[in-house]
Amino acid sequence: MPYGPYITIDLNKIEHNARTITALCRKYGIEVCGVTKVTCGMPQVAKAMLRGGVACIGESRMKNIHRLKANGVSTEFTLLRIPPLSAAEDIVTSVNMSLNSELSVIQALSEAASRRGLVHNTMIMVDLGDLREGVWPDDLLPMVREVVELPGIRIAGLGTNLSCYGGVIPSGKNMTQLVEYARRIETAFGIKLRYISGGNSSSLNLIASGKMPRAVNHIRIGEGILLGRETVNRASWPGTFQDAFLLQAEIIELKEKPSVPIGETGEDAFGGKPEFVDKGERDRAILNIGREDVVVEGMVPVDPEISILGASSDHLIVDVTEAENVRLGSELAFFMNYGALLAAMTSEYVEKRPVRDREFVSENRHIVLTEISPQSEPDSDRLLNIDDLTKGLNQLGQSIARRRQIRDDPEIVSETVAEIINDDLIPLVYANDPKTCLDVYLGLALSLPMFGTIILSAHGSCITAFTELPPGPGGVEPRLESERVALIGLREVSHEESRLIRRSRISAYTLEEIDALGMREVIYRALRAAGMGTDGIHVTLDMDVLDTTVAPGVHRPIRGGLSYREGHLAMEMIAKSGLMRSLAVVDYFPERDVNRSTAGAATEYVLSLFGKKILKI
Repeated sequence: MPYGPYITIDLNKIEHNARTITALCRKYGIEVCGVTKVTCGMPQVAKAMLRGGVACIGESRMKNIHRLKANGVSTEFTLLRIPPLSAAEDIVTSVNMSLNSELSVIQALSEAASRRGLVHNTMIMVDLGDLREGVWPDDLLPMVREVVELPGIRIAGLGTNLSCYGGVIPSGKNMTQLVEYARRIETAFGIKLRYISGGNSSSLNLIASGKMPRAVNHIRIGEGILLGRETVNRASWPGTFQDAFLLQAEIIELKEKPSVPIGETGEDAFGGKPEFVDKGERDRAILNIGREDVVVEGMVPVDPEISILGASSDHLIVDVTEAENVRLGSELAFFMNYGALLAAMTSEYVEKRPVRDREFVSENRHIVLTEISPQSEPDSDRLLNIDDLTKGLNQLGQSIARRRQIRDDPEIVSETVAEIINDDLIPLVYANDPKTCLDVYLGLALSLPMFGTIILSAHGSCITAFTELPPGPGGVEPRLESERVALIGLREVSHEESRLIRRSRISAYTLEEIDALGMREVIYRALRAAGMGTDGIHVTLDMDVLDTTVAPGVHRPIRGGLSYREGHLAMEMIAKSGLMRSLAVVDYFPERDVNRSTAGAATEYVLSLFGKKILKI
């Protein structure tokens, strides 16, 4: 149970704000890209924006885009931050459009897209004086001349960013310049730009005044929707809510004290020289939040009778002398500006509570517990301890939608998995026979347009099986692209399996490589490979990947596997990524399982995959 500060996120108010702003923009023929970056790509917020009418989602972090896609946000995505050269492959497979200002980066995107047989949309950014990102106007046409010749690249638009760095205000003059540059590009190179993108929330006043040039047809809005403010004067936007996000913190000390420190004073903990006004004895409350969690200067108490006096890294000190009904243990609420919201949403110490109609809206999908068994088995012969699993999931705020027991038949297994995925649920498949995974992959192929796979297994037999997968029901071919498969924990591989791995683009990590790189780095690389350009990942946990001291009850036990701690670190990192769409736990030989230690370990690892933490990451 969390005891720290938390943010309530009113999804109804975000949806209302989005609807208000998209209606205004639609009146002038402007499409709105909803920006979720201040919320770290929270799926519930993105879905609220889409319900409110935004045309697509804009994000600055690829990790957030992967999280959004894996959690059912189905829309076009735009990468707002200028791409790094190192991420070209990920970008062309994961987003529909990126904002660009460097020719070498666009060339890298071209090469990556061409290798994949893709066409990537780019919006060229031009700097109109704010001095953040963008091509300088004198260099614009020469750069475009080179870009139009690149294979795999489509120039989809021209955009600019104002007010973010230099504070330059969007005006009829600079927006007309943007349109003129767009027309020059179209005339010079015989292309039609889909978008002329007129900035961000700072452009709302210009749009509402009717002075935005009619050729501008695209805008990127974050703060205007989320906080209900334009960003030139930070004035409330008509018809929107400013309290969709409220920060709540608990009073942990409440005492009457002098308003001026006693004794000689120097610098505070942050190198500042605080000044104090003598107001005599005052009622002072200390709250369980500080500078490690939020930008204190961006907080405003909801109760106007409360004032913020200062803060340390862990404590916020407020004057509550004039406030009513304040007591130890009660909570105080605060509005936040953009900077404070960004810090609080980024902080792992601040809980996030999205609500709709006062009900908590979880990011978690419900789970369908699916046992595959050739016949009815006693509980002692099952891989998972169901009672412990159910209790643990409930404690994590997860729920089992239903339980199913099905025959070990390829068509039944694949159709069952596909049905669960199509219902936007998570299949948790468990089976004693590792070969069952092949049928799970067929089911995923029926239901997910593109998925990645992380397999934790000691043996390479699954690699051979990938090359022999038969068509699924209806003749559907499994879409298991080797570059999106990561195999972790290998320690017994045949010559043929080794040959297949080398010939493929599978990311394979033996125990030797795990020892050299460390489990954290291996899982990071596996998540990148499996999550890149996909709609989420499937995880197969073959219990033989673990050392026999952890999981003795498997069909082909081999000493020297992953340790108990390494296994949990892997599970926790996968859980933290937010990318998992399905899970299979396989390989159980009950006759070898002394005291059901293997079943107990399997249950613990499943709980880690759904968010239970044993190691602090």
